[in-house]
Amino acid sequence: LDKIFLLRAALAKDSIDEKSLFTQLITALNTGEYETASRLQVEIYAKIEELKALYDAYEKNMI
Repeated sequence: LDKIFLLRAALAKDSIDEKSLFTQLITALNTGEYETASRLQVEIYAKIEELKALYDAYEKNMI
């Protein structure tokens, strides 16, 4: 569950020290930094796939 929480936070929760990947992506798109946006999309996709796998494993292990 900790790994799931950390992934969700990295994807969507801004903190004082660090912006979420979604916020970084929006900023990159709004400022025309398309290379950065592309890199962030790849990173977001990988984290979402990891999150899906963790949710699947969690669901299968529930009693």
